Amino acid sequence: MSLFFKLGMLGLLLSGAMYYCWKLFGVDGVTDQKATYAAMQGVELFYRDKVIAPPFLVEQNGLRLLAIPSEDEKFPYIWIALNRKSPTDLDGVYKVGAGRPKKISCAKIASVFDQPGISESAKAFLRTNCSENDF
Repeated sequence: MSLFFKLGMLGLLLSGAMYYCWKLFGVDGVTDQKATYAAMQGVELFYRDKVIAPPFLVEQNGLRLLAIPSEDEKFPYIWIALNRKSPTDLDGVYKVGAGRPKKISCAKIASVFDQPGISESAKAFLRTNCSENDF
């Protein structure tokens, strides 16, 4: 085989690998994540100084967001996306806010589990952060 043929085959192989990586880690996923976090940060900023009674549910740009209390006084709520699974967070949950979540009564969030389209990762996160594990 000639050198040009080998280089051509190598070029095809590399371009195929690059296309696969672009599809796997591509622009669309990053753009979706940025849009999700931007919407969540807007909601967090809007409610940061307001007194709300968690669990507090808000819908924004197709996202179902739930506020749960935080241990941080400056950022009193942690917002989680119920109907989207994060591909990058270890627990699979989009979260915005600071501090650790305070435990919330499982009875208070029981109705959240009936929400249509809630992700399994959001359910697991809520079960982990409620005070009585009665689910």
